[in-house]
Amino acid sequence: MSAPQERYRSWLPHGFDFESAARTAKRLELEQSIRQLFAARQYTEVAPPLLDYAHTFSLTVASAPLTERSFEFYGSHGDNLAIRSDTTIQIIKAFANRRLSASLPARFGCIQSVYYNQPWGAGHRREVHQASLELLGPGTERFLEILAMSRAVCALSGRELQIVFGDARYVSHVLEFIPMEKRSMAALHFYNKDVHELQLLAEHLQLNPQQKSILCETPLITGNAAEVLPRLNQICNTHPELLKILADAESVQDVLFDFSLVRELSYYTGPVFEGYIEGAADRIASGGIYDELHRQFSDTDLSACGAALNLTALLDAIL
Repeated sequence: MSAPQERYRSWLPHGFDFESAARTAKRLELEQSIRQLFAARQYTEVAPPLLDYAHTFSLTVASAPLTERSFEFYGSHGDNLAIRSDTTIQIIKAFANRRLSASLPARFGCIQSVYYNQPWGAGHRREVHQASLELLGPGTERFLEILAMSRAVCALSGRELQIVFGDARYVSHVLEFIPMEKRSMAALHFYNKDVHELQLLAEHLQLNPQQKSILCETPLITGNAAEVLPRLNQICNTHPELLKILADAESVQDVLFDFSLVRELSYYTGPVFEGYIEGAADRIASGGIYDELHRQFSDTDLSACGAALNLTALLDAIL
């Protein structure tokens, strides 16, 4: 038997694995606890389809081709399809098209696997079990509710979720200093805290001193409210739109602030967060506000926010 044939007999594609009996039992136990939490907090569980039109998932990718993120293919009738890589966009789409019905505010929960077309490499999982939360409709406390729910889901594993908070609006305003054709790379440098490249960019564009300060200093200003907000208010003092965002952030408690937190998904329009637990290399939670996503599937706007919790990474950390 040839080497390629032997490979398919004995190997799995990279990023996929069989789940042991012990791990399966623990995952099912955790999922049952999450379902009980959903019921207690009035989150209705739903199950999006495994396949959807590729264009649906392309709305989650800001600049890269969909094939760098999702498994994309053509059906027998020529329809361009992709395997589920994001449940939020499917739930919003279903609600916009009345496949899901509920009075507002509407709360949905989902426990499904998502699939990413990750490159070859250690730890690059291409199948991820996750629990997601969606809160549709207006409300001043909606983001805080999603934070609290994310912490509660993580607490079911006996671990405490540490939250890093940012705001997509802050990043959007900062990127307005940058010509459109350079914004994607600038956003990447901003998120990676590559101050050297940001300084070179600021000098090339001849930004004024305050713009340069905001662009180059923001990524390095991280920590609690007392460490972050006064300094950012100081360097943003002639930008009222940034000052308003910083004022809004004062209501968020028990988080670390990092306003260079640029989400990889393109649909966030307000506060965003990432969640980590001690001893885990991977991000456990991510989420935020996406008030403009509903309009992608209908003629109306709808306030919305949510989060996804990586149960695969969570189980890695606790087992």
